[in-house]
Amino acid sequence: MDVEARIYLPEKPLENVWGYGEVTVERLFTFQVRVLKHQKENGEEVSFVSFPRRKVQGRWEDVVHPSQELRERIAEVVNQEIRKEIIKDLELPEIVSSEYEPVSGAAQKDSKHRRDCNGRSVWSDNQRSHCETGTGWTFL
Repeated sequence: MDVEARIYLPEKPLENVWGYGEVTVERLFTFQVRVLKHQKENGEEVSFVSFPRRKVQGRWEDVVHPSQELRERIAEVVNQEIRKEIIKDLELPEIVSSEYEPVSGAAQKDSKHRRDCNGRSVWSDNQRSHCETGTGWTFL
């Protein structure tokens, strides 16, 4: 069964809410869910997917009644999505280092030399500037 979920983390931490969002089943039926945390009597903290409910005559009733198999599939997909949402800010982009070579002697003759870059030498050839850092050249 095709189940999709879009899960979001609350902007401000809430007492028992890990996340909230929407679940779509077979691209036909969409409903809201919340991922709630609950502390068991032994102190263990667990989370579960809360389906839409409404209050009828003072009692809460489920509005969505999935089969046990579908309920487990929804919980699995929601779990995957909330994990992605939690770790997305922890992943850093790949750092790419580039090597630059100093301007050749011929190019230096046509370049204008000035002191800049906190006292380091800077060469400018009207197209780009280079700042000598002692380990090579860095584009400015």
